[in-house]
Amino acid sequence: MRIIQSFENQSIPKFQIIISGPLPQVYGKHTFEAGVDTGFTGFLSIPFLSGVKAGLIFGGAISLTLADGKSQSFLYCLGLAEAGTKSAIGIVVISPSDDILLGMEFLRLLGLRLIVDPISKTAILTDEDPPIQPPDQLPISSN
Repeated sequence: MRIIQSFENQSIPKFQIIISGPLPQVYGKHTFEAGVDTGFTGFLSIPFLSGVKAGLIFGGAISLTLADGKSQSFLYCLGLAEAGTKSAIGIVVISPSDDILLGMEFLRLLGLRLIVDPISKTAILTDEDPPIQPPDQLPISSN
């Protein structure tokens, strides 16, 4: 699987994902645009109203450490997220932000790699092996 996305007019790569709660037959599955935040170690962060729309059922509160080192409590849910042919269930944090963010746990659980080319402003989500040479096979500069 390979999803290619341009982020020409955005500061971070964003991908279309499908989010649903435990009762998709009642609330349906909903498509959202989500940005990839490599500094977010969690699964998914979503605004309250988007979580309600997706039919997420709130599980309680969780304390998280933010980038500035401060701890803050957030509501959380369990949710199903899909990207391409991959899907996983994970903890969805309800955020005061208007942005939906995919974290590193999302990539890990779905078995995806994120490849970003800041020159062409292109990002790829893929489950394919990277075309990267092992360190012992890389050419060594004689500088």
